[in-house]
Amino acid sequence: MYVGNKKRIDITSSRFSKFIENDNLYVDKTAFIEHVLQDANNVLLFTRPRRMGKSLNMDTLAVFLDCMKSTARLFSGLYIETSPEFRKINQYPVVYLDFVNLDSSNLEGLRISFRLRRCVVLHFGCSSGIFVV
Repeated sequence: MYVGNKKRIDITSSRFSKFIENDNLYVDKTAFIEHVLQDANNVLLFTRPRRMGKSLNMDTLAVFLDCMKSTARLFSGLYIETSPEFRKINQYPVVYLDFVNLDSSNLEGLRISFRLRRCVVLHFGCSSGIFVV
């Protein structure tokens, strides 16, 4: 299943809301959210090759859970809207760490990047359990 215009393919963004709001083609992977919320493990590790949707999936999860926003409209017509887990939308504080601008070519570059605060906490807040995405 997909939403958006099949002729509008954005290969540069990893922001879920940008795909939906700009009517770009979005292949529905929101069953991933259901999987994460139903998993009994304390820690989940997501490994995939480069350019295979890790950042987009994490952003989608953060947008779904973030209690500082009202985002139900963004998930209209997607799989997760029909899931029992949909009742958990916008119910959790989210700590979202974006490492995309870190220099990881060597250890010293990584240290400098952290000192320059290139690891950005995009948002944080709310009152119940915390998800780190």
